[in-house]
Amino acid sequence: MKKLHVLDLALAAMFVALMAIGANIVSWAPFLQIAGIPLSMQPFFAILGGLLLGSRLGALSMTVYMLVGVAGAPIFANFKAGFGALLDPTGGFIIAFIIVAYVSGKLVEQKERPTFSTFAIASFVGIILTYIIGTTYMYG
Repeated sequence: MKKLHVLDLALAAMFVALMAIGANIVSWAPFLQIAGIPLSMQPFFAILGGLLLGSRLGALSMTVYMLVGVAGAPIFANFKAGFGALLDPTGGFIIAFIIVAYVSGKLVEQKERPTFSTFAIASFVGIILTYIIGTTYMYG
């Protein structure tokens, strides 16, 4: 198993912070809500985390993001926090970010020299997976 270095942990922490900022953009721009569902930059940062950090570290950063929010820090959309945020209809998206970061990172890692099309396909798969998991949880 590959050891985590200080730089790896710093990059993972940076993506935790980006997810927290991206989640609360809707609080600064309230018009970014459709039918009570906040539009945020979270899917972008979750996919980007997987693409840039790799599957393992990307999923780790999204897991830390979820755990920090569950522990009580108001870093979910609309400054929600706690375990109850995962039980909300949009909680499936928070769970999906872990899977999406892993899958998008794994798709890029499959290529020895990833090209633009590799990143584009991994991003497309990531966004589709985000909405499949999130909406299934929301309406399921």
